[in-house]
Amino acid sequence: MPIPADKLRDAQRPLSERIVEFLSAHPESAFSFYEIVASIEGYDDVDDAALALVAQGAGPGAMRTLYIGALKQLLASEAIAGAKVKGDVYYALARRKQG
Repeated sequence: MPIPADKLRDAQRPLSERIVEFLSAHPESAFSFYEIVASIEGYDDVDDAALALVAQGAGPGAMRTLYIGALKQLLASEAIAGAKVKGDVYYALARRKQG
């Protein structure tokens, strides 16, 4: 079954760019790892995203590995912020420093 060409082009963009775009669309909210994956990958809920990640495994090209790498890169560049809340890590767009 065909998919829209725009969906294909979007999937080819760097993952870090898609994460920042998603978080930018919701600047007042913070999201868990699974919420980010579910939203970007188009899963109906976080349980579906978690199942897909587990089924795929954790190899170098696995979706889980790619998302963790992109999030680490964004945290290191201070494009996003992350914090553990009630046992889960949540991510949000970093506040811009004024100066």
